[in-house]
Amino acid sequence: LGDAALRPGPLLTSTTNCALGTAEHFVVEAGSIGFSVCGVPCTLRPSTKKHAVVHLIDGSTVDVEDGRLDRELSQALFARRGTIASIDVRLPVR
Repeated sequence: LGDAALRPGPLLTSTTNCALGTAEHFVVEAGSIGFSVCGVPCTLRPSTKKHAVVHLIDGSTVDVEDGRLDRELSQALFARRGTIASIDVRLPVR
C-alpha cells in the first residue's frame, strides 16, 4: 500500500449486497468502497492506520499489519489460484 491514503469523498451510505469479482453475493458495508482485484472481492474502509485482512477459502485469515501482501499471497492473488476468498483493506484518511 506504500504511501496510500483515502481522500475524503464518496463512500457507500448504506450496506449493499452485490456481485463482485468471483462472489455472486458480496456484502459491501456502509462507509466503505467495494472493488475486485484479479477476481477477488475487496473492500476499502477508512482507518487510523494501514491494515489488511486476507480471507482464505479454507476459512482462515491472514492479518497484514502494514497492508503489504507477502510474496506468497501476492502470487496467489495475481495467478488467480482461487485460494483467496476476499481482502479487507483499511487506509488512513488524509
